[in-house]
Amino acid sequence: MAKVILSHEPLESGHAKLRLTGENYGQVPRYYIECTEDRAVTPFIQRKMYEETPCKKVYQMATSHSPFFSKPIELVDIFLEIAKD
Repeated sequence: MAKVILSHEPLESGHAKLRLTGENYGQVPRYYIECTEDRAVTPFIQRKMYEETPCKKVYQMATSHSPFFSKPIELVDIFLEIAKD
């Protein structure tokens, strides 16, 4: 199933300039789920992302890049906790 639904991300997404404002993006509560075994987006890069854009809470999962395949129940539990917040 993963081979059917997952594909490469376009290179443009890594180079597109974002225009974010405090009035819009700044008001959205952010959460991050760090996948500690990820080799596509390494933990170092993940940490850089959530430290540069502070999050209300950072969760950690001992999974690769696709926790929805390897640990779907644990991922849903995190989503449910976020939804209650």
